[in-house]
Amino acid sequence: MSKRILTAAVTLPLLLFIVWLGGLWFSALIAITAGLYAWELCRLVRRCGQEPVMPIAVLLAAVLAVSYNFIPEPKYPENMELTALFPALLAVLAAVTLPLTHRLIGVTGRTLATFCIALVIGGTLFHAPLLRDFNLFSDDEGRSWIIFLLGTTFVGDTAAFFAGRAIDSLRLRPARTWELVTGGVLGAVVCGAFLASALDLAIPLPAVVLGSVVLGIIGQLGAMFASKLRRMAAVERSGGLLPGFGGVFDRVGSLMWCLVLLYHLVAFSSGSTA
Repeated sequence: MSKRILTAAVTLPLLLFIVWLGGLWFSALIAITAGLYAWELCRLVRRCGQEPVMPIAVLLAAVLAVSYNFIPEPKYPENMELTALFPALLAVLAAVTLPLTHRLIGVTGRTLATFCIALVIGGTLFHAPLLRDFNLFSDDEGRSWIIFLLGTTFVGDTAAFFAGRAIDSLRLRPARTWELVTGGVLGAVVCGAFLASALDLAIPLPAVVLGSVVLGIIGQLGAMFASKLRRMAAVERSGGLLPGFGGVFDRVGSLMWCLVLLYHLVAFSSGSTA
């Protein structure tokens, strides 16, 4: 537990500072995150019996994640919702396919695994610069949405973790999936309501609660996807880059799917594609 607290105390202020800066600093953070994520995921897939081409997977994931920055000016992230659906759908398809690639042999299996890794990471993190630059109603709107996303997702994950610890400590029975999801959703709702008020987000409380519930559920489903791959690889954590938490994959596994959902909810509800 002390390692978790220390890691959070060091990384969270730095993360928030880069989110505050935005621009190339934020895009660089996303590219580095995507590359590290792809590196860890390649290692997991190798333990599952497949051999993705790591350099290609890492490079493609990083480039796809920040490809929005390659669009010539002027560009308007609030009008990108329909375009962003394409990488989102590719990411979902890649996530479904990736656990099955170990059944294929030879070049076909290696190629499919490589592109699935790149697409599941790049297709989701592609939405990060879009959400950060979403300033339809105010100059700091996108920044507020990123902070809202980080808060609800991280608090939801933490609430699920402590819900499991509490149940196990009482020695009643092993914590079940639905109990962990419930704890995560409740944590996301409480944090979402607080942040919406603190950040002065122009959305009614019922919408905040409903959105936080959906984000909490999606976050826990993302965590289950990460857990499934770790079980297939017979490892407890994807790496040790974040002491107390594990690897980048362990920490970002739920966040990336919430990112996709939140961007499309914000873009749709704003009527920016009308």
